[in-house]
Amino acid sequence: MKGCDLFQFVDAVVCMRFAQFPSAFPMPQANYDVPRITPKKKAKMHRIKIYFFIIPLFIGIMLESQIYATTGNLDVYVKNLDGSYVSGASVVRYTSGWSWIDNKSTNTSGKATWTGITTGEYNVEAYFNGDFWGNKSVKVNSGQTATETIQRQMPYASNIYTMDANGKAKSDFTLGETVYIKVEVKNGTTTPHDVRVKVEADRDKNWTADFNQTSGYQTVDGSGTMTYTFIFKPSDDGTYYLRPVETHTRLNTNVKTDSWAWGSPSFTVTSKDAYYVKGTSNCGCVRGTSLENSSVSVYRDGKRIKNTIAIGGNYLITGLTPGTYNIRASKRGYITSAEYSFTLYGTQFEAILNIPELKPASAQKKSISGWIPDWGFQKAMNSFVSNYDVFDVISPTWYQISGSGNGDLIPTRTPGDSDLILFARSKNIAIVPSICMLPPA
Repeated sequence: MKGCDLFQFVDAVVCMRFAQFPSAFPMPQANYDVPRITPKKKAKMHRIKIYFFIIPLFIGIMLESQIYATTGNLDVYVKNLDGSYVSGASVVRYTSGWSWIDNKSTNTSGKATWTGITTGEYNVEAYFNGDFWGNKSVKVNSGQTATETIQRQMPYASNIYTMDANGKAKSDFTLGETVYIKVEVKNGTTTPHDVRVKVEADRDKNWTADFNQTSGYQTVDGSGTMTYTFIFKPSDDGTYYLRPVETHTRLNTNVKTDSWAWGSPSFTVTSKDAYYVKGTSNCGCVRGTSLENSSVSVYRDGKRIKNTIAIGGNYLITGLTPGTYNIRASKRGYITSAEYSFTLYGTQFEAILNIPELKPASAQKKSISGWIPDWGFQKAMNSFVSNYDVFDVISPTWYQISGSGNGDLIPTRTPGDSDLILFARSKNIAIVPSICMLPPA
């Protein structure tokens, strides 16, 4: 080497390494008499010194790597089902033996970052809104940044809908009808998992739901789908909102892997034709004998709202809403029954009333007739239709006597007479036309 003896250079480097790690390479503290060295011995000593140079240099580099390069960095990304990065997810870091270390939240890029952490193996888990999405194992090397991505794969509720008893998709139900709630659960992993689902239905999206039920565990195949069925018979009408509030997957413990907030899925229950009254209209003269073709009417607040004919003595009136009603039966030639009161509400959507008071009218019984003048026909017609069961005979004024004195009859039929005839015949009410007299000419 030019300007420097190799022997002196090796001495200098070795001494430098010894100076950096004196405790690893203790120097002897004694003086030695150095004998005269021949050129041959000197060359051999040079080779020995080079060996002594290389060995400490290698050990020193190794010690430096342990002292100055024992940390690294870690980036964990969290993705949703569609591959989009998720902000606000919680990433939990564990040791390789699953001892908890710490947790961090993902930023707007879906990334949680650790810097200057000890090198080695780690386990990381991803959660969003408390739902477990998945986990990975990752190794952090010295002076490097390890990167790992966790994409949601654990079982989750993908759909919720309703069906009727015939297995037909349906969202409009009648009160008293059974609703079959269906929840589809998908398993995004390739491993089968045991999964259970809790479903809720509520009209005001409250935590105290009108209906809640938790299924048993069912095995969902890897990359497969399972449908869970819940049976609900509403006791009140209204719009019921649906949600599979929690999906639990049985791992080492029962872990919540999915949850839904209240949203738009819903079904509607109405009382149309659900509330009804039925029974038998009987003849009071012979006990237990039904009265054929009697007229049964339902009243509310004094106004008749429904009417039907008891075929074979049996009647059924549907389309009622919750409330209190009166009911009575009538038939021409029989005394009209007394009124019965009944109430429909909540799950009490059915009233059964037998009406036994209809008795044959006596021979002395006078018939009740009504007169309908042509100058007030429409008002009189409305009153007749609303109270037809009171009348045995109806008398519209269809003729007038001419004022000329010769007794001629002048027809005074109105356009509504045809409706009057059809209605009276349908109710077995006799029509007796009446005559009024015109003033003298």
